[in-house]
Amino acid sequence: MKKTSCLLIIILSFLLTYKVTVNTAFSKTSREVGTKTKSTKVQLKEALKLVEQGEYQRAAEILEPLLPNIQDATSRKRTLYVLGNSLRRQNKWDKAIEYYQQVSEDYILWDYVKLHIAESYQAQNDYQNAIVWYERFLSDHSNHPKYSPAQYQLAICYTKAENYEAALKIYSQLIE
Repeated sequence: MKKTSCLLIIILSFLLTYKVTVNTAFSKTSREVGTKTKSTKVQLKEALKLVEQGEYQRAAEILEPLLPNIQDATSRKRTLYVLGNSLRRQNKWDKAIEYYQQVSEDYILWDYVKLHIAESYQAQNDYQNAIVWYERFLSDHSNHPKYSPAQYQLAICYTKAENYEAALKIYSQLIE
């Protein structure tokens, strides 16, 4: 009887110890995962505050390493867009274009993505690519508030690319 009760006590204490160990490990893992997710969210908010303050370089330094950790599609699109804007504000045109082009067409600010890509190419004197992107923007967004300024910039690109006929056509549309 004593052996049986001792054995029962040992088994029960082992099970309780095992359960506590498993629960503790699970809780610790959950806390670590939760902290990582929260940390990403906190860092995203910090980067957005930096953008609002005009601290584009610091914002980009936070956002670039976070990208692989962002799984939510909407958050990823927004982060790519903000990162592109931050790099564009630093005149890092190639990197800005690289991130803008990763934003999918269903993003709510896709119209501005196209416009910013066009502006970035234009800033690099790559007028052919700028023309492509301005034309995409103009053909898709005829009622956009940036339509006329985009037309004007397109005319400038045509002029710089020495396509004077296309430039004159756009200039005359702007005058009407």
